[in-house]
Amino acid sequence: MLSPHAPPVRKTTSFAENLYIFGEINHFAGVHQGSVQSEWDPSDWESMQQHLTLMDLMALLCVAEEKHSYAAVSFKLLKTNTYGIDIIFSLNSPASKVTTDFIEAVQCYLDQLLQDRINHTVARLEISRLVFHHCREKMVARYKKLITAISAISVEELINHFPNKGQVATALSSSPELVRDDIVQWLETVRSKSLKLDEDSHFSIMYACYIIGYTSGILNDDFSVKCEAASKRIRKLGDYYRAIYRVVDELISVRRGAGFTLSIREVVSREPQSVVLNGSDVLSILNRWAEDHRYDDLTVETLEKAYPLVKRDTLVRPFLTSTELSDPGKAAKARNIKLTECAHAECSIVMERVKEVIEGRAKIKKSSVVIEVGVSKSVCWTCSRFFTEVNRVFGIRIAYSRRHGKVYAGWAPPECPFVSKYSLVLDAMQKAVEDEVEEIVRKANNKAKQGSSPLGFPSENIGMFGEAEKRVFTFMYVQS
Repeated sequence: MLSPHAPPVRKTTSFAENLYIFGEINHFAGVHQGSVQSEWDPSDWESMQQHLTLMDLMALLCVAEEKHSYAAVSFKLLKTNTYGIDIIFSLNSPASKVTTDFIEAVQCYLDQLLQDRINHTVARLEISRLVFHHCREKMVARYKKLITAISAISVEELINHFPNKGQVATALSSSPELVRDDIVQWLETVRSKSLKLDEDSHFSIMYACYIIGYTSGILNDDFSVKCEAASKRIRKLGDYYRAIYRVVDELISVRRGAGFTLSIREVVSREPQSVVLNGSDVLSILNRWAEDHRYDDLTVETLEKAYPLVKRDTLVRPFLTSTELSDPGKAAKARNIKLTECAHAECSIVMERVKEVIEGRAKIKKSSVVIEVGVSKSVCWTCSRFFTEVNRVFGIRIAYSRRHGKVYAGWAPPECPFVSKYSLVLDAMQKAVEDEVEEIVRKANNKAKQGSSPLGFPSENIGMFGEAEKRVFTFMYVQS
């Protein structure tokens, strides 16, 4: 093998292709980044967690249509001549008129609440109606998942995991016996799929899921383990009412008199774009990268040894028949991979706040800058790495509630032409993904050269020892 440290002859793989490779392998191999909480001082995290939970719930409300898969928001308390809150939101594609109308209507009710023209009960009810009319597709999708989860479990088994009916009774102003009957009836109705999604039943579904999912002691640990899917789906459907409840209550608690203002505005993300990769599968793109960086060519077998969970049809596309190859359209599709590139909402939000911080940096101590971002879904590996590089380049820390470490092909950075040093972030992202691809190639190459010892000791265990121990180990158990 040629030295991997020698300069490449040419560079034929793009950022999109490298990210595609990393994402396909990562889907099976997994990249675990650890908890977000571990990166913060416990006292700081405790105070931030309340803000982040509220913003996560607000982000959920911003996903009003099925075509928008996720959203991100950020709150900023304004302390100028008058107090107020500046809320920005972004989606994975520019908001449609349906979403814009919905957000404006929500803001209208929140403004009336801040001006004492309506009380919190009316505000919750009116916003719930808006959610029913504008978020119906999302609600139906979550409702169907709840039906699937509950249908797999008997009603009696579900009810047996609700030990403290008194707490539900208190929340619903009812007796424990009636609560149990209500829950049984509700679950049976859900299982039979006969619950009609009219406005009244919509509100009752949200409220019932909120009470069952978030009243302490109802979903006990035993339920969460045995009925994990049902528990998760009950809470996710209850999140809609939880979001309405929390947003309304928090606004009441922070307002500062008649002059308090509320602004909700969109940070418009870049339009999603179709991208065609110059390759038919993971193996072909990986081998172009390996050639550029002077590594040995890879085979399906070496990749399968390095990543045994990866499916073969992920690495190489099935061969076309002679008839299919004679069709120019099918042959062209087989030779290329098509992706949709888009900027993730949380990155667009972060760069909008970074721009604001840079413009007012003379008034802010560098070490004190933290941008809090709410997300409707867990943050992916690429966004998390993007936040790390933003912190390194601009000295601004990004706080968010959760991440899953998955890699999605088609991730693209937001456009920020007026932010100086932004190119350093992009260069760092390019290198980070390149490093991950190199690790994939390196691991596959090493596996290709490794064998097993006569006594059955796997040769990769050599990596556990120091240099002197490695020499002894290699002497005792010769590698093939």
